[in-house]
Amino acid sequence: MTDMVHRARTFMDEGGTSLVWDATRRGPGLSPTPVHSTTTTPMPITCSHLVGMVLAGWEYQSTTYVQDVNKRTGWYSPLGLEPHRAPIWQAHRCAHHFWRRGRLWLVEDTTTLRTGDVLFFSQHDPESTWERVRARSLRPYFGNVYHTAIYLGGGRILQSTGPSSPTGVWEADLSTLESTLTWAARPEWVPPEHTSLSVLVDGLESPVDTTL
Repeated sequence: MTDMVHRARTFMDEGGTSLVWDATRRGPGLSPTPVHSTTTTPMPITCSHLVGMVLAGWEYQSTTYVQDVNKRTGWYSPLGLEPHRAPIWQAHRCAHHFWRRGRLWLVEDTTTLRTGDVLFFSQHDPESTWERVRARSLRPYFGNVYHTAIYLGGGRILQSTGPSSPTGVWEADLSTLESTLTWAARPEWVPPEHTSLSVLVDGLESPVDTTL
């Protein structure tokens, strides 16, 4: 979906090196206060925070990375709750969110992927959690998911991956992670209030002809 991909790219193109992967600090989706005025740069982002903000209909300039409140600017995915309360801010919880809505499937052929699909990657003992799971101090990760990214088409993904990333959000070849690709989701999309100037046709955004 072109609107989603455009908004996702703003976190790379406009956020640039002002963002850094950091799971120890809260980004706009979970921070109770504006990130730009309470956090030093580079400001934090994670893979699930990137995906979550795009699902919420936000772009870089409309979040508290820059503004005092998060503002929806484009098509968004119905989350059932306000974004900060929705279970989307960890990769495995985001996958579970789509599974509960019947929109998650096991990827057996990457040619079935479309631009705008949300991808999920799994591995044994994701993020070294099994010892805590055995001790019953942590619930198991859904589907062993450890990472999520946005499919751009043409075998390319947009992601936030770790402190060694060139920028907080960056574009890469799917082939670099394809061995751990397990699930994909195709979100539902709803136009923002009072701005329904386009519709979805076969999952792609198309302008509405307003000529009288």
